[in-house]
Amino acid sequence: MKQANRTLREVVESVTVKCKHHKEGCEERVEAKDLDRHLQESCQMAETGCSFQGCDVRVKRCELSEHKRECPYRVTPSGYCSVPILHIERGEHNRICQKMPLKCPACGTRVQRTNFQEHCEKCPKATVSCFIPGCGAKMKRKELGAHQQAEVAQHGALFAQYEKEVQREKPNDVLEVRVNFHEFLKRAGSLDLGRSLKSGYFHFQGSRFFVQLYPNGNTEASEGKASVELCGDSHYNGVLSVSIAVETAGVKLNEQTAEGIDFGLASNKAWGHSNFCDVTELMSAAQRTAEGILQLCLRISSVCSGKCQVLVNGYGPVRSGGRASAPPWRPAGPPGQPF
Repeated sequence: MKQANRTLREVVESVTVKCKHHKEGCEERVEAKDLDRHLQESCQMAETGCSFQGCDVRVKRCELSEHKRECPYRVTPSGYCSVPILHIERGEHNRICQKMPLKCPACGTRVQRTNFQEHCEKCPKATVSCFIPGCGAKMKRKELGAHQQAEVAQHGALFAQYEKEVQREKPNDVLEVRVNFHEFLKRAGSLDLGRSLKSGYFHFQGSRFFVQLYPNGNTEASEGKASVELCGDSHYNGVLSVSIAVETAGVKLNEQTAEGIDFGLASNKAWGHSNFCDVTELMSAAQRTAEGILQLCLRISSVCSGKCQVLVNGYGPVRSGGRASAPPWRPAGPPGQPF
């Protein structure tokens, strides 16, 4: 009986049958025992899944090659560097690819992103402002030298006037500054670890300061962290309290504060925070503005704008009972008498 069943099964399995997709165009006829293999491996009308990781599309096997040529999850070269990337991530990669060429807005030269900021800072056709206070003239960078030579007398008078105004002004005890980094996403994308964006100058108590921002961190930052520094003139010797934060839609984020920063003792005249905030938070803050501007809010206050030493001689008056009274304090000697 078992032999008969085995023989019957072999006969059934050897029967040639049509593919179940014959109505859709598959003309293959296979033995019944091979039908499942045919459907799983070779039937051109059977559905099969794309083999690229992340893609869940199912198409007829005869259409698979065409799908793979256009699949967003296919791996392709970036186009500018040798890094293989998913096609769907090509746009995101190109926004940070260090070898992607960017067009200089001043001269039109296409420069790889890794060298773009350096080119812009030196481009002879870029428009710059005369650095003499009060001049305000704008010209191409290549014309700046000729401008300085032609305006020597006027610049001398302007600078002398500026120095007088600085000396005449009463030093501010508190200064609030909003620092705007324009085109932040484009500029930050061209910077590696340890490279920075430098703000314009501002003045506090007669000295010049600027903010230095490392979008991808300085050499001491943790991975994924941005760094920031407040830098001052070499001759500033005051003690400062500083707070700095990212500002977006009027809200301060990641505010960092420090008290008692002695710029007189700082060898490089700078204070900073290596792990200021996540790099993604800077990018998000800039993306929330129509112009792609990153805004930092800075507050500087002078802890001690001057120092006076006095000498107190003797003791205060004694009331009956031997207890000292507490009159308003005053120095026993002349005010300001040195030790």
